[in-house]
Amino acid sequence: MKKREEEEKVRKEEAEKKAKEAEEKKKLMEEAEIKRQEMMAAQKEKGGGKKGAAPAMDARKELSKSKEQVEEECKISLNIRIKPLPLDEMDSDELRNKINSIWNTIVTLETDKYDYEQRQLDQDYEFKELAERQKLQLRNKAIKKVLTQNLHRSSPP
Repeated sequence: MKKREEEEKVRKEEAEKKAKEAEEKKKLMEEAEIKRQEMMAAQKEKGGGKKGAAPAMDARKELSKSKEQVEEECKISLNIRIKPLPLDEMDSDELRNKINSIWNTIVTLETDKYDYEQRQLDQDYEFKELAERQKLQLRNKAIKKVLTQNLHRSSPP
């Protein structure tokens, strides 16, 4: 009996320790995210500063992170940006209104996404068409150049 109790006590202590470490890590990540957002806001106010070097450094940092780190940072970032709803304090009408507003936001975002995807498809098609037309023009120009050179050679002086 004592052994089980001691093992349980050790497990609880380890779980508490892990929870405490996770909480500290979460706080550090939240602080880092807040600092990052403040820096981004300051850069926007300044007018950008160095535009070429910063994104490359960010990309290298992102690539060096593990998938779990990136996911955790995303979760923390979303937790900072999106505040939880006080569902317990809302009555059914408020809750229904909030659900409808969220649904409407989702619908508008999805329609915008669809419109942008269709626009991208149209632009890709136009780009291919323009590239083909450019090829034809260059080919015709080259043929015309060759023909004019042949005419000058074959005509007597």
